Amino acid sequence: MPLDNTLLHIGMPKALSTWLQKNLFIPENGFTQLQNPFESQLSFISPHSFDFSADKTNEAIMVSSKGIDPGHIPVISNESLAGNIFYGGYNRKEIADRLYSVFPEAKVLIVIREQRQMIRSLYKTLVFFGMPHRLKDLLYPSDVHMGPLFCQDYLYYDRLVEYYQSLFGVEHVRVLAYEEFQHTPNVFIDKVGSFCEAKHINHDGLPLQKRLNVSQSLATIHARRLLNSSWYSTPFNYGGYVTVNIDKRMELLAKSKKSHVWVPKVFELYLEKKFQQQVGKYVDKSFMESNRRLAELTGMELEKYGYYM
Repeated sequence: MPLDNTLLHIGMPKALSTWLQKNLFIPENGFTQLQNPFESQLSFISPHSFDFSADKTNEAIMVSSKGIDPGHIPVISNESLAGNIFYGGYNRKEIADRLYSVFPEAKVLIVIREQRQMIRSLYKTLVFFGMPHRLKDLLYPSDVHMGPLFCQDYLYYDRLVEYYQSLFGVEHVRVLAYEEFQHTPNVFIDKVGSFCEAKHINHDGLPLQKRLNVSQSLATIHARRLLNSSWYSTPFNYGGYVTVNIDKRMELLAKSKKSHVWVPKVFELYLEKKFQQQVGKYVDKSFMESNRRLAELTGMELEKYGYYM
């Protein structure tokens, strides 16, 4: 089996993944990424059920690991390894099985984020990738048996954690909270380092205050959603006039980080209040049992970071 000391960072999405890939999991800190996110997508996520081959993936990993510094920690980091965010993570168990078939001795890092904040960030991402749905349609889908859809189960972190613990062992799975990085980033980094036995992390060189994903206003998000429903043709809605392929979606996503739809401040406040009310109603009590179960599985003090308990 290749590289028994590999670290598998499987996400969650919108929970520091890009920052970790660009700033922590780099050679200067004693890490080497065996595959970039696109390559790991092709290896572990994209193959259909009958097309995935552990042996072939193993061979590809062995090739990419040649010449790796023996003092470095090999890393696979991809937020989509936690499951498809557009369809409720329907494939996350299969991805876990694939990872285990190639890296049975690896260590697994999962970074979670409080569900209300996660929904806000995920909704923005879904819309800017072409989804035309209103928030209530996303949270309360009516045709749940027609195919995979976004669902509460994706935010039941205890289920994902428990399954990885059953595969890799409790001692080989570490769960950290995004909020801990916000409050005490050096403590967060130290926990990652001690878990994977990293010896060369340079705290002074880490941009702990740098944000790689900037939040958009709800007015900007709603404007893009309307374009998705009436103008753009995407995998979520092929009825639009302008076809938006993956390259165009990435271009629009990059532009969105610099764009802003101006509306009166009072209207923006109204949108925020309405959004928070909808999310609060959805989250209230829905995740208490899951979060309590997660605390039991990991020993984390989630209540101090605002998780419903």
